[in-house]
Order: sequence, then structure tokens, then C-alpha cells
Amino acid sequence: ARLRAAALARAGAPAAAIAELEAAGAPREARPYAWPSGDWARAAAAAPDDPGRVAMAAYMAARAGTAPIPAPAANPEALSPEAAFQAPLPSLEAPSLGAARSLLATGRQLEGFLGAVLADGAEAD
Repeated sequence: ARLRAAALARAGAPAAAIAELEAAGAPREARPYAWPSGDWARAAAAAPDDPGRVAMAAYMAARAGTAPIPAPAANPEALSPEAAFQAPLPSLEAPSLGAARSLLATGRQLEGFLGAVLADGAEAD
């Protein structure tokens, strides 16, 4: 089942690879295929100790329409970096000083979050 799953994934069918492994009773081995398949719930569940991956999976699920998009934060500076990453950016359709401050606060949170996630990814490579 692992060999068939690997072949399916290489052929561009990561969801089929997951199905193959689950049918064989090996759901744990299916975890690496969650990201390329777009199975964001499985991707988040596969990395419970990695808040960056969980936040990325939640962000992708919201953008894919499989999870609700979080409401804009009243105080972006109070958000954790992971929550700031998932929060929608303030609308700049009606520019205001408040919107600009909110955007800057969110940007500060995102800078640290993305830097950490990218550094972790570089170490894994």
C-alpha cells in the first residue's frame, strides 16, 4: 500500500494516495500527502505540535471555502502571530488612520510568524 501510495502521489494524485493508505489501515502514513492533496483538516491534524503548520492549514482551508474566514480583529496587536496570519487584512477601500494602523500591526505580527515558518522549512530541507 505504501508503494502504491507513493506511486500515486508521484503521478499527481495525492488524494488517491491517502485513500490507498486509509484502505490499508495506515492513516498515519497518509499524513505527508495531506498538504499536496489540499486536505487542510488532515494537514492541521498531522502537526498538532507545530502552530505554524496548523495556522497555515487553517488559512488555506478558509481560502478554499472549507472553513469559515475569521472576522477582522478589533485589535491586531493583541493577536498571536498565528491568529494574525489567519485574520483578514483591514479593508483599504475607505482609507483611514485606523485601517493603516491595523494593517501595520498585523504586518508586524506576520513578519515574525512568516520568518519563523520559513526558517523551520529551511531547516527541514
